[in-house]
Amino acid sequence: MSERTIWAATDVGHVRRANEDSFAAPGCLVSGRPRAQWQGTISSSEGWAVIADGMGGHDAGDVASRAVVETISRIPQMLATEASIEEVFNQANASIYELIASGAGQSGMGSTAVGFCVTPDVALGFNIGDSRLYVLRSGELVQLSVDHTFDQGAKRSHALTRSHALTQCIGGVLEPIPLFPHVARWRLKPDDIILLCSDGLTDMVTDRAITRALEAGPSHPACHLVDAALAAGGRDNVTVVVVSRR
Repeated sequence: MSERTIWAATDVGHVRRANEDSFAAPGCLVSGRPRAQWQGTISSSEGWAVIADGMGGHDAGDVASRAVVETISRIPQMLATEASIEEVFNQANASIYELIASGAGQSGMGSTAVGFCVTPDVALGFNIGDSRLYVLRSGELVQLSVDHTFDQGAKRSHALTRSHALTQCIGGVLEPIPLFPHVARWRLKPDDIILLCSDGLTDMVTDRAITRALEAGPSHPACHLVDAALAAGGRDNVTVVVVSRR
């Protein structure tokens, strides 16, 4: 069974006081750390990863993002179908409101989330909010996630700016409402490179620069991209997961 390398990195950035991003993969869960990096492996027919971005402007965004990745980490086997992915997101949503009710969280806290799952038959990507999933194939960086924002993700070839007014998020409103994550299916090819990222990357670094960085094959591509976002200004927390066959 062939394996793929998975790299992850996160940084608080130059402006925010706390890192409200969290990420998880098999054998790894990182939340609330100013700077962290990790490297592991997943098989080419089984594996998953997720990034959650606590909503800026709300207290306890770090608590919300951790709740999301902890929920998914407990039941990653449910990421294999569209229906079960929807159930997982709604369980994560419920966990946020349970934390608020218990006093462990703050009213209004919320998170976006993006991730993928590889099965023997197909790869599935999923997201709520504006954290993103890309696949780099044959030199082309393709966004498979859909931004749940009012502008639905403006083309960034002209500008890095985009709306962050979300039409869907996990938590973030006073009462829980049903969530409907976007799910993408694709056949994972041997040379595909998977990229997950919070908007701290895509607001600072162009698609072209991301593509060049991934094609250059740095020793730790997730750290390389995080550092690129910091060099461009680092106005937000930034978290990146990269999966490649090498």
